[in-house]
Amino acid sequence: MATRSMNGYIKLLTTSDIGILSLERTFDIIRENDLWELLTMHMMVVTSKLYASNKMLTAPTSYDIIKSQLIELMSENEKYRNNITAENYIRDKTNLSRSGIMRILSELKEGGYIEINRGILIKVHQLPEKF
Repeated sequence: MATRSMNGYIKLLTTSDIGILSLERTFDIIRENDLWELLTMHMMVVTSKLYASNKMLTAPTSYDIIKSQLIELMSENEKYRNNITAENYIRDKTNLSRSGIMRILSELKEGGYIEINRGILIKVHQLPEKF
């Protein structure tokens, strides 16, 4: 069997006893005791935590979310678009606060990036990449 190695560290949150096994010995124990299901469940937990952590670190900004929602709203049926405020449309589809949405919409309107009349999105001009 090929030699496997792992480089990394473990950050402990509580006082712990740690044992060290070679990777080969670890796989031998898993094989001998048919622990594949347990290993699989453990790996699912680890993978889920890594995914959640990565998602938080790479999450889009509020502006990124609002920008994509404005583009999506402009692609909606005109009758629908004329009967919902941009703020309601965005808030219904995201977890963003009303005040945060309104602040960004106001700044986009002042900058001439969007046209809004009584909360209804009329037109989206070229939106800035970053805000």
